[in-house]
Amino acid sequence: MKKVCLGPKGTFSERALRLAWGRFGLPRTFAKAKVSYAQTNEEVIPMLSSRLFRAAASLAVHTLAEGCLSKSFDQIASIDLDTGVRVIGAIELPISFALLAREGVRAISGIISHERAVGACGNYLGGCDLPVTLVDSNSLAAELISEVDVFARYATFAPIECAELYGLSVLDDHCEDGIAKTLFYILGKNINVAECGVEWRALIIADVGNMMSDLASLLATLAEYGINIVHLHTVSRRAKKCRLCIEIEGVHANLANAYHAIDHICRFGSSHAFGPFPLIRL
Repeated sequence: MKKVCLGPKGTFSERALRLAWGRFGLPRTFAKAKVSYAQTNEEVIPMLSSRLFRAAASLAVHTLAEGCLSKSFDQIASIDLDTGVRVIGAIELPISFALLAREGVRAISGIISHERAVGACGNYLGGCDLPVTLVDSNSLAAELISEVDVFARYATFAPIECAELYGLSVLDDHCEDGIAKTLFYILGKNINVAECGVEWRALIIADVGNMMSDLASLLATLAEYGINIVHLHTVSRRAKKCRLCIEIEGVHANLANAYHAIDHICRFGSSHAFGPFPLIRL
């Protein structure tokens, strides 16, 4: 059993994956499984797919401030189903950013953080005329501040647990502009989860003709089954067809039935679905 998430140690992605073990009834071996850290969000799915045996991963797909993360949906739409990788659940995680710096540093000379952290703390930064360096994760920023002298007087917006993990001090807490949340998909390779939760979602990858009537038929089918569309994303477009990634929510049975109906009306190539999978809001 392996675990894959954005690294290094202490990311929100790792926290979401840890919470998934208890919430989704993942195998007991998951608790002691070794973690493999991806350097970027885009590396998570390839790393999961390459595992030889059972594995689980977390992937950020929505933020409250920025909406959907298009690259994540592009990657999910291109998953090779033969690898056994599936979306098995989703966790909406409240996000809070602390301002961390080296011990003894009070006058900071710059900010180093992930772009979503910088965006979520925009008002906090508004009164500061400081250079900003963007990196692939806030935990990486904490690690760089701790170990690289060029960032010795920098600060980062990061999970507060990174202070202890990387020996930093907390200059301020709850630096986000307002309520901040990130939705993570929990991905599994050859793993099933318990049918828990009261909210259900599914993700449909559908190839449809590029005529408006084809899209209208697809939307009408979803409406017939009482399905709400959370997000509709165009993955690719060719001369005679368009590949759509459609995130939907509704009653468990209706989601499954809607997929089969959509599969029937897709006139080009194929469609496939992930789910229904449970959504847990924390």
